[in-house]
Parts: sequence; structure tokens; C-alpha cells
Amino acid sequence: MRRLALLLLAALACDAAPDPDRALFRRAYDLSVAGRDEEALAVYRTILRTDGGSRYQPEAHVALAEWHFKRGEFDAALEHYRAVEAVPGAPTRPYAIYKQGWCYVNKGDAARAAEIFERVVAMERDDGIPERQRKPLVEAARKDLVTTYASTGAPEKAAEYFQTLGGDTAALLERLSDVYAEKGQWERSTAVLRELIAAQVESPRLCTWQGGIVRAALAGGSRNDQLAEIQRLGAVLARLEGGKGAPREIVEDCRKRLRETSKELALLWHKKAQASKDPALYQLSDPLYRQYLTRFGGEQDGYDMTFFHAEVLWQLERWADASDEYRRVVQMNPAGKHTKEAAYASMLAAKNALEAEGTKLEQAAAGKPPFTPRPLTTGDRRLLDAFDLYVSSVPSSPELAAIEYRRARLLYDRDHLAEAAPLFWRVVERHPDSELAVYAGNLYLDALNALGRKEEVCAAARRLVAGPVAARDPQFQRELRRLVGDCARLEAKAATRP
Repeated sequence: MRRLALLLLAALACDAAPDPDRALFRRAYDLSVAGRDEEALAVYRTILRTDGGSRYQPEAHVALAEWHFKRGEFDAALEHYRAVEAVPGAPTRPYAIYKQGWCYVNKGDAARAAEIFERVVAMERDDGIPERQRKPLVEAARKDLVTTYASTGAPEKAAEYFQTLGGDTAALLERLSDVYAEKGQWERSTAVLRELIAAQVESPRLCTWQGGIVRAALAGGSRNDQLAEIQRLGAVLARLEGGKGAPREIVEDCRKRLRETSKELALLWHKKAQASKDPALYQLSDPLYRQYLTRFGGEQDGYDMTFFHAEVLWQLERWADASDEYRRVVQMNPAGKHTKEAAYASMLAAKNALEAEGTKLEQAAAGKPPFTPRPLTTGDRRLLDAFDLYVSSVPSSPELAAIEYRRARLLYDRDHLAEAAPLFWRVVERHPDSELAVYAGNLYLDALNALGRKEEVCAAARRLVAGPVAARDPQFQRELRRLVGDCARLEAKAATRP
């Protein structure tokens, strides 16, 4: 607005109409532009003391008022602005009225300021004021009425009030919410934005408004409020994406807002949960991760965010979900930095899920033939898949023998002997130095025997007794020799039968 005052003064200074005070006013203006304020003020005061009055006195009052205003001397500034107002035809009169409003704002009298700004807004219909002067003053006064209303009005009546001022009511309400936010009045800011959303559900500004509510929740709301508002921001984005009127740049801006906010808060809560061991924070992090991964899981940081989400599910002891999420981590990047840890955690989580189901490892139900394969539960299959994932993803792991043995043992304990047998033999062949190789060799023979595959039992015993596993375990070697001897006797006896 000071620029407007200078433009008005410049126009008068350039006025070609003959006047004895014109040269004096021109000198004062030139001194002001040159930054020589003290000299300029002296000249303006000389103009005010001119006998009989000068046509430049209103402008001199404006210049002096601006000087006092800049120094924070608002009462002195008001006197000069009022002196200009008292001259009906003065070109600077509308500006002087407007600046009185700002004097009252700075004096802390918002109600008086609002009265002044309302007078300026009413000038919109005054054709006696040039449009180039009237329009910027009216627009500025509308915005300034937002500032005064924030101190004097009720949020629920704001829309009705701003509608009486003309102009863009939504823009004024949005500005009001910002003023409330700047004051830390988050509930009021949210109330205004909710009213905007309810009244204009098709507006492309929906994301901006909901983003403001998210900002208010983050600053002054509970964690549950923060989660709920970010989820609503996701719903707003879905609405914009599903509509036809939202410009692409607005949709992209909304996506960016949701992506950054949900990621930042999920990681913040996760970090705090790790430090505090607070399960409630893990509970809140989970839906944030889910929302993020649903929308942005395919982006660059989706891999890390999926792994972090799996960690949250682990802490919540949601074993089945954790196992599946860890599996996704491995599948997303088999050579990634989290592969070994995720594959192992997927397996452990599947094991915990199985135990949580209360699955027993007892023999087949009474009345059924022994070694009848029992149906594998969802938990059984999840754990077997986790075993397979680890074996294929971490082939050089020192735990590989144990993992392969446990995979075979699970099938063996469920009486799936035909599937378990080759897996036990795999342990024997691939991990002969492991102590589990002896157990695997024994169970391999036991499975073949239970399946009635006697010839394979004998062939396996001969291979084992001559291999490194038997050489490393004398007792196992003795048992194998005894079995090989039994096989030889049985085979000889069978050969002599007519």
C-alpha cells in the first residue's frame, strides 16, 4: 500500500497545472525518493503551513502519516490520515481511510479496524474513485478483514460474514484458516476448513483444505486425530483421481502431500515405538504404512517401507501378516540389503503363527492307519513357503542346514513322508559336516521304511555307511553296518527261495 501512496504522490508531482506550490511539492517528493526523509519532511511541513492552504496539503499529510506509521507512532499517523479524509476531493483520501484501519490494527483495536476496512470495501461501488486506485484498496481491505475477523468473529459465522463482502468467499475463508493456524488456534482453523470442504465437495482445492486440517492435527491434535486426518487426505486424493475436473498438477501435488506426510509420520511413530516399546505406537504405524504402500509401494522407497512395515507387524505379533510382508520384501528385490534378514524373519514369523494356531505334532488321529498324511494347515503351508523362500534366497547362509532340516521335519511330523524323504537326503548330501546330517540320515531311512520301500532302505544304508556322515559318527556307522548286514541276509534268503 505504501507503493500506492508513492504512485499517487508521483502523479501529483508530475502534474503540469501551474501552481506556486508545485515546485515545492516536487522537491519534497524527489527528496523522499532519494531517501532524504528528514529534508523531505521539512518541505512537507512547509506546505502544511502555507497561508490560505495548498492543493498539496492532503498529500503532505499522507507523507507525514506514512513517516509516523513507519516509526510505530500510530496516533500521530491517525491525525494526518484523518486530515486527508476531511478533504472530500483529495485523490489520496481513499488510501488515507484505508491506512486508518491499519493504525487501529497495530493499536490492537480490531473492531475499529474492521469498521474502517468495511468502509473501504464499500468503495467498490463508488465510481467517483478511479478503478486503478479503488480495486487494489478494496481487495486489500477484504483480506485485512480476515485478520480482524480472526480476533473478533466466530468461526461458524465466518462464511456468512464474508459473503456480505463480495469477492471470493472461499479464498477469504481459506485465508482465515491460515490466520488461525498462525495464531496456533488449530481447532478454529480446522472448523473453517471443514466448512469449506462440506460446502464445496467438488472443488479442486479439497486437497489443500484437507492438508490444512492435517497440519492442524499434527500441531495440536491427538495421534488418533493425526491418523484419521491423513487417512481422509488419502480419501480426498482418491476423489480427485476419480473425478474429471481436477487439473493434473493439483492431483500430483496432492499425491506428493500424502506421500511425504504419511511416510514422515509412519517413520516417526515407528522410531518412537522402538525407543519406548509402546505397542500403541506400533498399532498406529501399521495403517499409515499400509496406506503408504498401497499408493506408493512401487516407488523408490517402497522396498524399505515394506521392510519397516514387516517389522511393525512383527512387534505387534501378527505373525502371519509379518511373514507375508517379509516375503514381499524378498520378492521385491531378491538381491536387496534386507533379503537375508527378511527371509529369516519370514520363516520365524511363520513358525510363530503356526504355534499360535495351536497345531500339535502328535501322530495321526486314532483309528487311522499310521503314517497317513494329515492335511496341512494354512500355517503349515506358510511356514513351508518361508523355508523355501529362505533356501532359495540365502543359499550361502550358515543356517541353511538347520533350515532345510526343519523343512523336512515339518513334513515328516505331519506324516507327509514321501515329500519329507528327499528333503532329508538333501541335508545329508549338501551338509555332511553338520550334526543334523546324522538325524537327517536316520529319518530318511525311517521314512522309506514306513513307506514300505525296503529296497531303497537297503540302497540308502549302503550309500550312507560308505559316506562322510557315517565316518564322522561311529555309533551311526555301527547302526548302518548292522542294517546293511540285515539287508544282505534278507537278500540272500530271498535269492535261495525256489
